[in-house]
Amino acid sequence: MKGVLFSSVGGIPSPEQQAEKQILSVMFYYSPTFAKVTFDPKGYVEGLVNSANLAYNNSDIPLEMRAFCVEEWVGFVETRSPVQMIMDFPYARGN
Repeated sequence: MKGVLFSSVGGIPSPEQQAEKQILSVMFYYSPTFAKVTFDPKGYVEGLVNSANLAYNNSDIPLEMRAFCVEEWVGFVETRSPVQMIMDFPYARGN
């Protein structure tokens, strides 16, 4: 099954572009708490990326995920509000 890929810049790609494998570059940040309970955070993320790529491949979705960076977010404090954590993210990272 082929899906339609949308581009934030150029709208809907041509059928030829849709058939080409697209690269999804993802930045992964993890909390100090996650680092304490996970033996190998980078290996864990690698496993997630591999699972996603296997699913894309098995579903005939021309997409490949790559980990652009995997780093601990020092000073991050987990809260009960996922929405608030997402809203705070750009300010905490200095962006």
